[in-house]
Amino acid sequence: MNLTEQQDPARIIRRILRVNDAGERGGVAMYQTQLAVARWRCPEVVPFLELTRDHEADHARRFRALMPSRGAKACRLPWIWTIGAAAMGAATAVFGARAIYLCTEVVERGVHQHLSVQLAFVRDHDPELAALIESVAADEAEHYQHAVRLRGDRRAPLSGLFDAAITASTEVLMWLSTRGDVARLARRLETEGAR
Repeated sequence: MNLTEQQDPARIIRRILRVNDAGERGGVAMYQTQLAVARWRCPEVVPFLELTRDHEADHARRFRALMPSRGAKACRLPWIWTIGAAAMGAATAVFGARAIYLCTEVVERGVHQHLSVQLAFVRDHDPELAALIESVAADEAEHYQHAVRLRGDRRAPLSGLFDAAITASTEVLMWLSTRGDVARLARRLETEGAR
């Protein structure tokens, strides 16, 4: 049995749009909060944060534009994403530029993994959404590469703890927003790819 026989593709697309919209809005909140702290703590990071925040806002707008025609609705609890992302942004920004770059690196790594899974599915079901996800993934990869390049020492104190906490919180939010559909989709694609 393949994924389309097991689950309704239109339903999965609606949930993908929901989680992407919520995630991008969370990204805006995270980068906006980091910007507020970085202006006094590490102003050299401000141009990167402004550009990245603007990309996230554009991504959210573009995902939101596709939602009505696919019957998708916004996440029921957008404040969880906003508050959680803003708290993560503040918690990392107070530690300075290195922590901001680590946060970006970890978040964008997780986002890229989810977008790859989504893309493998939507290519066969929604070419317009596939093109948008490819475009967004290119921006997110750019954010990731910039953060990796500028972060510096990989063994810095608390790096592992920050990485684990940021990864876990991002995964939980994505799971809750899609009621586990994205996780099931990833497992199914891994299983089918291994055959």
